[in-house]
Amino acid sequence: MFGFIFDLDGVLVDTVHYYYLATKEITDRMEVSFSEEDNYRYQGVPRLTLMKELARRSNKSYSEEELKSLGEVRNQYYQRYLSTLTKENMIPGAEEFLLAIYDRGYPIALASSSSNAHYVLEKLQIKHLFQAIIDPKKVQNGKPAPDIFLAAAKAINIAPENCFAFEDGEAGLTGILDTSMVAVGIGHEEHLSRANVHVKDFREITLEKLRKAME
Repeated sequence: MFGFIFDLDGVLVDTVHYYYLATKEITDRMEVSFSEEDNYRYQGVPRLTLMKELARRSNKSYSEEELKSLGEVRNQYYQRYLSTLTKENMIPGAEEFLLAIYDRGYPIALASSSSNAHYVLEKLQIKHLFQAIIDPKKVQNGKPAPDIFLAAAKAINIAPENCFAFEDGEAGLTGILDTSMVAVGIGHEEHLSRANVHVKDFREITLEKLRKAME
């Protein structure tokens, strides 16, 4: 039996630009530059870690409490964007692939750094497909540590070496590659070439292609 573990933002649903817009509103307040390239680099990184990285670029000094507060404000901005989310925002082929493996009885888990994961899955009407949803509160170390992926495998009772883990972010991919799972990179980014399997979207994936990567 195989297990399937998915990141959320940028893998199942295209929220990466929302993430950028919300973060940019905060960095403008902090008078710190933040590019689309930065956005991809920090995709999947825990919120407080991101805020600490941004603070290092600033000429101002921030306490940890101030950074937590800014992170909360950023999340409010992000939630405002997420309120417009529909199934049309899903990555091409993602829902069809999820339904195909669900119908075959494969266990499915989510391993997302987002505190909004439950809300997003409900908005997309796909939450029922997931046997387990692992968020940062359930692990000691966030991405790029492998903790969240290992916790997801444990939650669906599948050995890591029998799991396929899907990521678009550099931090998440690093975490998967530190396990015995098959890393599947979704998207166009250059860093995804490190994945065991790299595709533009789910329309290029077949179970046979994934099985071969596990051999």
